Amino acid sequence: MMSIAYSAIMTPGTTTNSRPQLEIHVFNAGVGESIVLRMPNGRWGVVDSYAVSIDDPGTNPALSFLRQHGIDSLDFLCLTHAHADHFRGMKQILESMTFVPFGDLGHSPEMNCGSPQS
Repeated sequence: MMSIAYSAIMTPGTTTNSRPQLEIHVFNAGVGESIVLRMPNGRWGVVDSYAVSIDDPGTNPALSFLRQHGIDSLDFLCLTHAHADHFRGMKQILESMTFVPFGDLGHSPEMNCGSPQS
């Protein structure tokens, strides 16, 4: 299995402040894509998940990365679109991780998603 990984840590400028950072890890196995995000609050999420073999979790680069970093819980799992090269590893992620209940994501009541504020 060929796997290419790209990682980025997003911070404003090159200051020495201790603000939390967003980490983006992109995995590509020649076909398909998996993106693992570490949020500034230290919590994790996955966007798309491709595995070479649906029977072998070892071929899922996102799952392998999460396991190597001791991650067993995600805030979210997101599918961008229903093509096999983006969802073929989703079942492995779902079966291997626990998920934070949607209401426990830590949003403040002031966050108004979609409806106009009065």
